[in-house]
Amino acid sequence: MKEAIKLLQDYEVVSKGRMAHIQIYKHRRSGYEILEKTLSIKSGLDEINIMKKLKGNCFPKLIDYVTQPNQSILYMEKIEGVAFSEIGLRKNFREKVLNHLDVVLFNCIECLKTFHYEGFIHRDVKPDNLMIDDQLNVFLIDFGSAIPFDAHHLKASCVGTLAYMSPEAVFKPHEMDASSDYYSLGKSLIELIGNDAAKISYETLDLILSLCQLQKNKRKNLK
Repeated sequence: MKEAIKLLQDYEVVSKGRMAHIQIYKHRRSGYEILEKTLSIKSGLDEINIMKKLKGNCFPKLIDYVTQPNQSILYMEKIEGVAFSEIGLRKNFREKVLNHLDVVLFNCIECLKTFHYEGFIHRDVKPDNLMIDDQLNVFLIDFGSAIPFDAHHLKASCVGTLAYMSPEAVFKPHEMDASSDYYSLGKSLIELIGNDAAKISYETLDLILSLCQLQKNKRKNLK
């Protein structure tokens, strides 16, 4: 706990995150921002263990953490960007995203590939957990539902956000694999496109739809 107090000595709270358990701190001199996330002890430890192993540039970096008897507090870099769920609030930016959706799709897939390469399934890929910056770099956040893809995943229970979950995630969660995350990505991108499918190239639309194919073997080709 002393280390966390030392870490925050030169920081001040500037805002709350979208969720009640998140706060944003800004360094008084440099303006550098960090995100504080408070979780239950078990959820926090699980997320800490995952974040320690992630090496890609498309994930927030874990700066420090504190564990207490009933909770874990994580300090991580704040991603400079907006969630996919908030792109619609920035009309000009949404046009930019749609005009370059092939690039955005490629970056999404590369981000998920990196996460899967580290040995994890996210299990809650959705617009709230996908972020994008002005250069169209994509970031995956919130690893509270993620699990290692090993023998333990065979005991997995049904978790996630129903609107974006693949069929096996709902009915046979022990059969989930990397392709289940791609399905959720496809659903997230379809929601982003909305009624503007005419603006998207046929090739890009075809690939997005292939992410949601019910036949898992079709989705596995992206691994």
